[in-house]
Amino acid sequence: MLVQECHQKNLRKSRICNSERLYFVICCSYKKSEILIDPRVAPILINCIKWFADKSNITPLGFVIMPDHLHWAFALKQPYTLDNIIKIYKSFTARKIGELQHNENKVWQHGYYEHMLRDVKDFRIKLDYMHNNPIRKGLIDRAEDYLYSTANERYAHMVDWEYIGC
Repeated sequence: MLVQECHQKNLRKSRICNSERLYFVICCSYKKSEILIDPRVAPILINCIKWFADKSNITPLGFVIMPDHLHWAFALKQPYTLDNIIKIYKSFTARKIGELQHNENKVWQHGYYEHMLRDVKDFRIKLDYMHNNPIRKGLIDRAEDYLYSTANERYAHMVDWEYIGC
């Protein structure tokens, strides 16, 4: 456990946050528990992403909710920092999930993994990776069949292709 904690601190040491840049983020559930695709939990995660977009904190560029982690792509808007957005997201969703499940169990692991997207090609590679994750895990055969994903027609509108320039 000590090695993992040290590693997480090292991840944060060189973290640079640029507003108006595109990010691909992965947030893992606590101890990789498979609570995120509970049909009552996933809408909480999705609605929080919508809330950030509605408040103009981010421009949404895609998501996939896996059983034990969240893939999320977005453009950060000023004056918000990546740490602010992730902290608020995890705090709010953890509280709502706790209320739903009538407990105070941890929902999220500390920290997150991020990749600053360099260009449209990089974005498309990460979006394809994210959308195809449920296929690689054997959950579905086609990306668009996965319910908790912007590959699914139900949430496809949450990818702002205009912002990307496509």
